[in-house]
Amino acid sequence: MRLGGIFHVARALNSIGQEYSIAYISPKYLEKDIQSFGKKLSALCTFNIGTVLHKPNVICIQESTEFSNQGYEELNRDQNQFDLYEECLEKAIKGNKYTDAIITSGEFLNQRFIDLIKSHQISVHIDFHHEEIQDLIDIDTAIFSTSGESFSNDFKSLIEKYRNNKIKRVLLKENRGGSRLFDYQLDKIIAAPAFLVNNLHSVGVGDCYNAILVSELGKSMYENMLYASQIAAFYSLTMDHEEFCKDVERIKNRDINHCITNGVQIFWEDRSKFKIYLAAPDFPNNPANKIANRVEKSLEHHNFKLFRPIIENGLIENNTPLKDKIRIYNNDLKHIKDSDLCIAILHDDDPGTNVEIGIFKALNKKIIALSYNNHLNNFFLENSINKIVTNEKELIMYLFIYLGELNEKI
Repeated sequence: MRLGGIFHVARALNSIGQEYSIAYISPKYLEKDIQSFGKKLSALCTFNIGTVLHKPNVICIQESTEFSNQGYEELNRDQNQFDLYEECLEKAIKGNKYTDAIITSGEFLNQRFIDLIKSHQISVHIDFHHEEIQDLIDIDTAIFSTSGESFSNDFKSLIEKYRNNKIKRVLLKENRGGSRLFDYQLDKIIAAPAFLVNNLHSVGVGDCYNAILVSELGKSMYENMLYASQIAAFYSLTMDHEEFCKDVERIKNRDINHCITNGVQIFWEDRSKFKIYLAAPDFPNNPANKIANRVEKSLEHHNFKLFRPIIENGLIENNTPLKDKIRIYNNDLKHIKDSDLCIAILHDDDPGTNVEIGIFKALNKKIIALSYNNHLNNFFLENSINKIVTNEKELIMYLFIYLGELNEKI
């Protein structure tokens, strides 16, 4: 029902050859294009079930790759008026043997529509983005994301929140850390890894995941979760639909279980346990300070904590007493020894940063270095670092990869 989400779902279903139809709500000026796109994506039927009034279908996205918060903003978001055509939905369903309905909720969801769909013995799966629609409880799968407004704490709390409702299962998409599903009837958790790629974008990737999750591609829910993760990763690599379909074709008839060795699984609530040390000239007036702020914000979005020694232990200045200098130095050393991984910001050839990198190397701990221009003039330094990245998106990807490896050993 959220127009963008519908077509991400449609592209995913088209890529695996799954039969499906579209029911949409939109501004009138888009109806001709929607019908055209439905045909191009092999939808059996494309039904209009409502009209959006006084609101263009325009969304501003602050960060499309989601190394940090994507920052979705809809134009005229408070002018949310629409007409729903219940008789059109009834007509769309009647006479067709639909088994499942994926609802990309948007702001247009209501209980009347859910009841109408359920009355035709159709399983309902909803991706919950907004807190205010969570009273719609008679559904088969409630899908949440750690990036969404409706998720606040941890998977266990989510399970307990809906235990006594009519929901059959809840699924949590944990961004680059995999996904988990809890089946209330089986009283069982199913977990599947994420497949990490150097993504071009993250727009619609969750909708793509949802489509494959409820499709007929896999032989079990676990297999569908694996396929969903892999195909969602492919979706993030390109905006070209034909290229996406070619990628999907390569794995569609392959045993997806062979792919799990390449996956990464780090549960949301476990991420804060990792100790990540920042090596950088993180001084108040140094440009690296602003870079460090962005890196910290990115890590917080994924529930990781960044230890910034200058902020936590204090700044050594010319007039700092010797005993305080020694205390700060010893505290920094202790945190380096206790840390799991180092993120280094390479700026101004800072000697303190280079020393910290050397200590991490001696301790055989992973080091990811962020250098926007990827220009290092010291071969010894370059070969002491496990991975040099040129942007925050790559930084987050390798953070998950290295901590995922460490997570398997714990």
